[in-house]
Amino acid sequence: MPPIISPNNGKVDINPKNSNIVIYGDSSRVTIVDTSLKVIDELISINGEILSISISEDGKYLASIGDRGYLEVWSLGDYRRLYSIDLEMDCNVVAIDSDGRLLAVGGDGGLIEIYHLIFWREIRQI
Repeated sequence: MPPIISPNNGKVDINPKNSNIVIYGDSSRVTIVDTSLKVIDELISINGEILSISISEDGKYLASIGDRGYLEVWSLGDYRRLYSIDLEMDCNVVAIDSDGRLLAVGGDGGLIEIYHLIFWREIRQI
């Protein structure tokens, strides 16, 4: 019988490259498990609660946004944090484009910021 993994607040996503399951929610942990529910790794965020994640289509990157306003970008090859930035705005959603080059963050206030994922620079604010 596989171990019981409790998805914090019921939030899950799947890595399109390798079908690993990403579990996140009420805590600062992002847990990555394989299809047999064996824990592969845990990412520890500087945010208190993870509100949203996005995984690049090539499965190389995971972006997360949390309740403390930090955007974090992680490598899913070695599970290390590549970038962390205080957005200084209330955000609750993050998305990576299909090419894996652009990242967008947004929130209830209607402001959207777009970043270049690899070179980590802001491109536009809408």
